[in-house]
Amino acid sequence: MVAAAEGSARALRLAAGMSPSQVPALPQYVAFAHVLLGKSLVWVGELSGAQRHFEQILSDPDDTEWPDQPYRPGRPESPVHATILARFLPVADPRDARQPAVRPTPGRLGVGEATRLGRDDDVQCTVAHLALVLVHLQRGDRPECDAALARAAAVLDRRPDPILDVARQLAGTRLAADVGADPSGALAVLDAARTTLDSLPPVPFLTVWLVLVRAEVLLAADRADEALAVLSAGPDAPLDSTGYGRLLGGRALLGLGRPADALDLVGPLLDDPQTTEVQVVEAWLVTALAADRLRLDAAALSSIGRALDAAAPESLLRPFYTMGAGLDTLLDRHRRLVGSHAALVAGLLSLPGGPAPDPPPVHGALTDRELTVLSLLPTLMSNAEIAHELYVSINTVKAHLKSLYRKLGVSNRREAVLHGAHLVPTRPGRTTAPLP
Repeated sequence: MVAAAEGSARALRLAAGMSPSQVPALPQYVAFAHVLLGKSLVWVGELSGAQRHFEQILSDPDDTEWPDQPYRPGRPESPVHATILARFLPVADPRDARQPAVRPTPGRLGVGEATRLGRDDDVQCTVAHLALVLVHLQRGDRPECDAALARAAAVLDRRPDPILDVARQLAGTRLAADVGADPSGALAVLDAARTTLDSLPPVPFLTVWLVLVRAEVLLAADRADEALAVLSAGPDAPLDSTGYGRLLGGRALLGLGRPADALDLVGPLLDDPQTTEVQVVEAWLVTALAADRLRLDAAALSSIGRALDAAAPESLLRPFYTMGAGLDTLLDRHRRLVGSHAALVAGLLSLPGGPAPDPPPVHGALTDRELTVLSLLPTLMSNAEIAHELYVSINTVKAHLKSLYRKLGVSNRREAVLHGAHLVPTRPGRTTAPLP
């Protein structure tokens, strides 16, 4: 990876002294050099630098019409690869990337464009699928996680790549840890991934990520002391070098009965402009739990509110259901004393083990057709697909949705699913809400 980065950087330096009149294919060479350099920097761990090279391609005036224009022979495909790779950065717990943590649409755009070009089996698509795994993981959407992970595996079956296969294993292990899989099996997968990495030249990004996932597995198994030891090991210990390492360390300290130390560890993340949206949510949750255990009731209530404020725009559910014991009590207190983000809180409290929330009010009875539309919303079907399913027009579906939102007192699909889940009878084989 280091050699690839050096070679790509040298190509760009050479190209700077040339013009397309001398070398007609120069723009394609330059674009591809940016892709290779950005890709290499991802795996080396220099994510901000990688993002700049991808943006250089996507902002190139020669490609301003992409991706709306059809593919034409000789046209560089670098923008497709740049979009796919760039989508991986914001969701992979960046050390130094200043991008939002969850943005699924561009990731789908990259995959869709690759499919349109007949390149959907390109190994680079694995990165886009893994990005979508992590996006849906943060939103608590298990079926979409499984589907994206299966698509990544299918590409790698046809076009093996050891580095991307390790990334796939790490994403899958995070998912398995969230659903309570046997920790010994997850740790065995991580051991195998470590063996693969040891056989390759250094890939710092995956090396750090593997340590973070191991700590997550240990925390899910209530082995906080081991998790803290893993995070603290080595000269570049994630506990000190990464934001997510500090967050996992804070969770481990809570598990060890050291709330004041947890506050000291995660507090700086709340003022750091490099902290991603997901990390902000988790930092406020650790702060809330630590304050609660220190009997700082007002601070705990304020912190849980700040966590909900940060989570609501992107429906970031995972930080709540992986945080551990005590959070349900704080959420219930917030519901009774503050009352903001009612739909989000109701959905979180409906998870197994949480107190039963009061049913949200419904302003008018739902018709049979509105209930049918409501039952289809968690499937992520488009309006057109729902219309096809129900043999009605798209405008009819839009009318049902407008009425549905008004009666439930919500403004979007996600809120409708959370707010109206108790209204839809559970059917065999159908999930009524995208919560695990």
